[in-house]
Amino acid sequence: MKALLQQVGTGLFFKGVKEWTPNYQEAYDFKSSFSALGYCQRQGIQNAQIVLKFDRDEYDIILPAQLLPPHPDAQPTSLGA
Repeated sequence: MKALLQQVGTGLFFKGVKEWTPNYQEAYDFKSSFSALGYCQRQGIQNAQIVLKFDRDEYDIILPAQLLPPHPDAQPTSLGA
């Protein structure tokens, strides 16, 4: 599996800094959706999605590449009890 970053409007895949390609095989593999998401946040990339690319296209998964802001009614929680 590869974790790729794709522009929503153009369908281009992230290849490198300011470099995008139509060919997913040339795209940079972030190795995980968390790495791709972190990169988008650090670089301020918007209108992108994360494509988890498998050997068979029918198994591909597309995820939004941005975190939603916390709900205004959300209460802070402690993980790990």
